[in-house]
Amino acid sequence: MKNNTFRILLLAMLAIITSSFSNPKQSKITYKVKSTHWGIKLTYSNEQGNTNQEDVNDSKWEKTFTAQSGTFLYISAQSEMHNANIKVEILKDGRLIETSESKGDFVIATASTYLR
Repeated sequence: MKNNTFRILLLAMLAIITSSFSNPKQSKITYKVKSTHWGIKLTYSNEQGNTNQEDVNDSKWEKTFTAQSGTFLYISAQSEMHNANIKVEILKDGRLIETSESKGDFVIATASTYLR
């Protein structure tokens, strides 16, 4: 009887562990950028894990996508102006998880993390 109980517990534990590896958790990721001036150069990792670069002719920018746990998240923004303030944020399911801010001439703010 003890042997069967042990086997059942062992199988249950293996099922739980296996399901956590086969079904990575999905999260809604949002990158946000705000600047005091128009004209931002962006570099960021996208939902496929590739790197994108964009020139934004605005003082703010936002991108939302779905990513799974273990994904590397990265956003870097550079102001193209003197005396600028630029801020980047990474949000997971609406909650701030990384941020960076920089002030000065042609400044860069960068935030990155692995999604847990």
